[in-house]
Amino acid sequence: MYPTKVLVVGATGATGKHVVQMMLDQGHAVIALVRSKESMLSKLNDKTKNIDRLEISEGSITQMKHEQLVELTKDCDYVVSCLGHNMTFKGMFVKDRRLVADACKKLTKAMPASCKFLLMGSDGVAHKGVDPKRKLGERAIIFMLRYLIPPHADNEKAAAYLLGPDGKKLDWVIVRPTNLVDAEEASGKYTISEKAEVSLFGDTSISRNDVAHFFVELMTKEETYSKYQHKMPVVVGIPEEQSPKADSEPTETEGAESEATEAEDNLRRELLLDAEAESEPTETEDTESEPTETEEAESEATEPEDNLRRELLLDAEAESEPTETEDTESEPTETEEAESETTEAEDNLRRELLLDAEADSDPTETEEPTETDDRFRIPRRLAASAPERK
Repeated sequence: MYPTKVLVVGATGATGKHVVQMMLDQGHAVIALVRSKESMLSKLNDKTKNIDRLEISEGSITQMKHEQLVELTKDCDYVVSCLGHNMTFKGMFVKDRRLVADACKKLTKAMPASCKFLLMGSDGVAHKGVDPKRKLGERAIIFMLRYLIPPHADNEKAAAYLLGPDGKKLDWVIVRPTNLVDAEEASGKYTISEKAEVSLFGDTSISRNDVAHFFVELMTKEETYSKYQHKMPVVVGIPEEQSPKADSEPTETEGAESEATEAEDNLRRELLLDAEAESEPTETEDTESEPTETEEAESEATEPEDNLRRELLLDAEAESEPTETEDTESEPTETEEAESETTEAEDNLRRELLLDAEADSDPTETEEPTETDDRFRIPRRLAASAPERK
């Protein structure tokens, strides 16, 4: 079912202007309630400025009487409220502190019973009994916002009115966008959840164009509205994936820069390889190469010289250091034993002769001459013990 007429309140706002433009582009009749007609026309494209399906009504929702609103909404199928506070001290704390909640009550009471009401809220407004419990830190901040920032309390009061007994008699949907951002056009890429499951202070955002796109979906597709009737859907934008650089063809300037960069990279790579080659041994230095025929011939010629040097070196070491045979005592042979005994007897004989000679040179009174040999004066006791010479 397509609406024939839609009233948009807050039509010159950052989101309301997109709702008006999209509904006009799809061929629907739109009534824009604004404070300035010129402001509304300046926000539309040239094709829809003079279109007959657009009706601009100048006025302030806070000052309009009930009868005026009844007349304004009598043929409407949908009433969309995109009202918001001016983020100034006067707009938040002095003037129209209950702008959203008061407009919600006045519009729903004035519109026909068959009309459906769409309200733009915030994901900071909880749907009690449906949303999961937020973290303690987020609940504390929302509590402070409720008493320190009037716009937040105003949005909560508007939602409480529709969720209360009066709202049960109405057809309504409260759209809760996350962080709002600007974009050139709607992407149509966003997720919709019946619960506020995203963090209140996360990096989730959605463009105002896509929020307007969802409003249009609710008004132009009956199944979409039926799915979210009497609910508070949360809309979160899906960030567009960046296209890979390889898909785009490089320009001449980019191509030249790429070639220059490639040449520099190759030069750096070559210098790096040269430095590594100088600092580290190559494989040919680490491994033994097979000798050529010339190298084999030279090796055979120098081998005898090497052997000779090795023998001379061993001889020099043998002369300078004692061998094992010199260090250890060898057992004497029979001939060596006989010579050793003869030498020992001769040494004893010489020792005795020396003693006798000393005794002859200084004789005593009691000493008697001994019998001697004709040739040698050898005492008989020694002659008998002397070995016979052969």
